[in-house]
Amino acid sequence: AVETTHNAADATNADAAAAVKPPPNRSEKKARKLMSRLGMRPLPGIVRVTLKTPGRVGYFAIEQPDVYVSTSATGGGSGGNVSYVIFGEARQGGGMGG
Repeated sequence: AVETTHNAADATNADAAAAVKPPPNRSEKKARKLMSRLGMRPLPGIVRVTLKTPGRVGYFAIEQPDVYVSTSATGGGSGGNVSYVIFGEARQGGGMGG
């Protein structure tokens, strides 16, 4: 599930949290540059990404992720594949009481 922010208070909190992020290290810079070379573009406004896992672990949540998206049509038709690449620190349970 991908949650987006639509109100000004959430956007302000997201901006504050983004300002606290440490600067990307060399490998992160290289990975982000590769994303642009592959035709992926940043997808702004994502507040949280939740990944459900099988078994007893439950889910992982990534707060304030950097999300890149690529849409590439396959076979020339109207249908296409959408791929997402998510950068961020995954935490088990996401801090929502789990």
